Amino acid sequence: MAKQSKYVNTMATMQVIGNIYNNPSLLELDKYHFVEEDFYTDFHKIVFGTIYQLYKAGTKKVFIEDVENFLSSREKWFGVYKANNGAEYLQKVSELAKAENFDFYYDRLKKMSLLRAYENIGFNMDFI
Repeated sequence: MAKQSKYVNTMATMQVIGNIYNNPSLLELDKYHFVEEDFYTDFHKIVFGTIYQLYKAGTKKVFIEDVENFLSSREKWFGVYKANNGAEYLQKVSELAKAENFDFYYDRLKKMSLLRAYENIGFNMDFI
């Protein structure tokens, strides 16, 4: 993350991570496609990536203990998770997540990701 971007929607990030945490089978649906750049901070990338890896490994429901166990062997990632109060964050986004609004927040997340990509290649975004 080189410089700050104004193209970040924290609520969309929280809703997407919270909904995926609550229902990781959303990752199987063809209509959703995620890339690392969809998440702006290292913390969000680590949390989402961990949930993704756990689900792909066969976990049908992800729990905080699973996330922490997975990260415990990855010292740097676990440090970022702990520094950002990862367990409390997962609890908060789990409670905050509204499944009926997932598509809306997914679209917002992807829009911000696209705008950051344009910004990163030097496209003038002043008109937005």
